[in-house]
Amino acid sequence: MKSCNNTAWKFLSEADVFSGSELLAGGVERSHAHALSGVQNAYIVDLRSPGHGVTYEEVLTTIKEHVRGKSAGDWVFFVNFAPSLLGFVPGVGLRRLGFEQLDRISTTVNIVVESASGHGAYANSTAFASVGVTAATPAPPNSSYEVDADGELTGVMLEPPSFGPFLKHKPKDMVGRAPYGSSPTVLV
Repeated sequence: MKSCNNTAWKFLSEADVFSGSELLAGGVERSHAHALSGVQNAYIVDLRSPGHGVTYEEVLTTIKEHVRGKSAGDWVFFVNFAPSLLGFVPGVGLRRLGFEQLDRISTTVNIVVESASGHGAYANSTAFASVGVTAATPAPPNSSYEVDADGELTGVMLEPPSFGPFLKHKPKDMVGRAPYGSSPTVLV
């Protein structure tokens, strides 16, 4: 097995990755697992991606269904959003979430979506306002809040320190809650 750094990985083709009997694997030097978050996330709405029959449209529908009927100020959390598995759209790129998509669902209920990788999260503008994060808020070390060309927040957070303020709103009574696949699957 060969390895490369993450910067080089972005520019490789499938032919570069699979060469004969060798596999080129990105990030081997810094490989890691997210076992604890898997246990914790068993109590939140799971947005399983393709391979489990979920499309981008079904992801948005799932979020809408679980937000419907919630009161203003409630928090709803989702996990396992995997844009890389939802396909590349010519002229668009990877399907993603952020203010544009999540504010269409609700501007009164706080929506937070964690990526399947554990390295990204997305929220609506309501959630950002609720935790007091603005475009002027410095991100914690080793993380970032994405801004657009005009310097405005997009609703995208990169690396766990940036979504820590949001995750503080996960319910504290997760013990005894039913896991994914049985009722209830949503924490509010």
